[in-house]
Amino acid sequence: MKAFRVIPIIFLAVVLANCKPVQKTAVGFLSNKTWVLESIAGSGDLSTDFQEEIPYLTFMEAGRLSGGSGCNVFSGIYKLEDASLELDPGAMTQKICHGVKEELFLNTLKGVTKFKKSGDWLVLQNESGDLMKLSPKE
Repeated sequence: MKAFRVIPIIFLAVVLANCKPVQKTAVGFLSNKTWVLESIAGSGDLSTDFQEEIPYLTFMEAGRLSGGSGCNVFSGIYKLEDASLELDPGAMTQKICHGVKEELFLNTLKGVTKFKKSGDWLVLQNESGDLMKLSPKE
């Protein structure tokens, strides 16, 4: 009789062990990845606008954000609720850089209010539309 109780438990354990999430959550999509800027509204050629380094973002656990602005690095926070996203670069190094559109990147970053996934890409947006497109760093 005990064998009939054990068999369903074993079956359930095997089924649950083989289950995989159908869809990544927003946090799972963003977190623990570095995202590299591919395009930004108001900028032409990224290799000309950001000669030292292409800007990037890293979303970490517990709402922590770090990244590079094309010249300086920063450490801040992000708030994520559904598709709403707020980014605060926080503390930043103060290196002087010439010919870099760092201010454009930072101001655009502060204007982000939401995001969408486009394949493997991350698109940062506000109510007017797309602001930046980033790809996962490989």
